[in-house]
Amino acid sequence: MITVGVIRNGSTYLSRHLRRNDYWTEGEKEVRGEWIGLGAKLLGLAGEVTEKPFDALRQNRHPITDEPLTDRDHANRRRFFSTFSFLPERRECAHDGWRDNRIGEAFAESVKVALTEMERFAAARERRGDAAGTEAYRLTGNFVGALFFHDTSRDLDPQLHGHAVLANATWDATRKEWLALQPAEMLERRHTFGK
Repeated sequence: MITVGVIRNGSTYLSRHLRRNDYWTEGEKEVRGEWIGLGAKLLGLAGEVTEKPFDALRQNRHPITDEPLTDRDHANRRRFFSTFSFLPERRECAHDGWRDNRIGEAFAESVKVALTEMERFAAARERRGDAAGTEAYRLTGNFVGALFFHDTSRDLDPQLHGHAVLANATWDATRKEWLALQPAEMLERRHTFGK
């Protein structure tokens, strides 16, 4: 099952939610996330998610140069497009995944496969020419994301799940620039990828 949520600011989302498996325990070992997506590679992001580039993306900044990433940077703009939360449909699987690392590894791999498939449908709106003022978009096939896995729920029950946080940016090879991510096609297909 894939659920979607929008993050408008997210200034504490990395430290207070993504890096914490047990949301209420102080001093717990941090969860390490990884960069995902072809867009992340284009920005030079690979391996473990660290605070500086994550926060730069949150503020619509290039994680290396600190320049604006996309042209449109309004005060109320969505900083991150969304989190995709991946939850096994059967609670028994979530409970067994807590005990058996093989299930956790298989679950993580399935989430990565689903995200790779979803990324094919990442898009950007076309705001020029005849398409100006319309909802027309074209596929870009890339996003910039951070992926985290947890094994407990907020109620501290065993619950294997993953969070993919996508920046509101995609590289448009046609225009040779970063534009806001248009998620319509990905959202339309998320139920297919989440089964």
